Amino acid sequence: MQNNIKKILNIFEAKEELFIISYPKCGRGWLKFMYLKAFEQHFRLKNLNVPEINPTQLSRKLPIPIIIPTHDGDPHRKTPENVETSKHKYKNAKVIFLVRDPRDVLVSLYFHITKRSYYYHKSIHEFVFESVGGFDTILRFYNIWAENFCITKDYHIVRYEDLKADPHQELRRVLHFIGIKDVQENTIKKAVEFASFENMRNMEITNTSPKSKLKPGDKNDPESYKTRRGKVGGYTDYLSSEEIEYLNQKMKTSLSDIYNYKV
Repeated sequence: MQNNIKKILNIFEAKEELFIISYPKCGRGWLKFMYLKAFEQHFRLKNLNVPEINPTQLSRKLPIPIIIPTHDGDPHRKTPENVETSKHKYKNAKVIFLVRDPRDVLVSLYFHITKRSYYYHKSIHEFVFESVGGFDTILRFYNIWAENFCITKDYHIVRYEDLKADPHQELRRVLHFIGIKDVQENTIKKAVEFASFENMRNMEITNTSPKSKLKPGDKNDPESYKTRRGKVGGYTDYLSSEEIEYLNQKMKTSLSDIYNYKV
C-alpha cells in the first residue's frame, strides 16, 4: 500500500511543465476559458469558477502537465532590441504558442493600454510607429520564437484566426497536445459555447468582483472591455490605408513564414 502511494506521489512530483506563451492581446484569456471549461467537463469538477481560477494551481491537481500561462518577459513594455532572446528555460518543457495577426494585436493592445492600463496617452496613429511595445516589437517577439521552437521539448502553434474559424477543432488539438485525448464532443461543444464572445461579454458586464480581470475600464465605453471586439481583421476599422500599407511592408520583409500570415 505504501509503495503504491509513493509511486503516485512520484508521478505528481515529476509532472512536466507546459507553457502557454503569447504576446498580449492574442486571445490567451479566451483560450483559457475554453480549456478550463473543458477540464471542468472532462474531469467532472464541481464549482469551478472559470473566470477567476488559476490554471497553474488547478493543473497541479489534475493528471496533466502543469500549465503556466505567460507573456514571456512582457515584451509589450520593451523596444525590439530589448526583447528577451534566450529561451533555454523552456528546454525541457512543452510550449503552446498563441499568435494573432500582428496588425490586430497592435490595435487591440492600443485600446488595452489607453482604456484599461492607462499608461499610454498618445493617438493610435502615433502608436503605429511606437518603439516600446509597437509593431516592430511584436514582429521581433514572433521571430525570436520562430528561431527557438526547436529548443522546446515539443511545441504547438495556435493561430487566433484558426481558433475563430473552427474553435471545436482547435480546442481539441490543444487538449490533445496537453495530453487529454479521449474528449467527448459534448465537452468540446460546452467549452466553445461557454467561451463565446457573447457569453464572455455578458459575464464581463455582470461581473461585480473588484479583483476580477474580466471587467471593463468603463462600462459605458465599449473599447475598454476585455472582450472588446474579437474581430479578425478589425485593424482596418482604425488605421488609414497608408498606415496599413506601412505595416504590410514590415510584415512582408520581416515576419517569419512559420505563422503563415500573408499580406
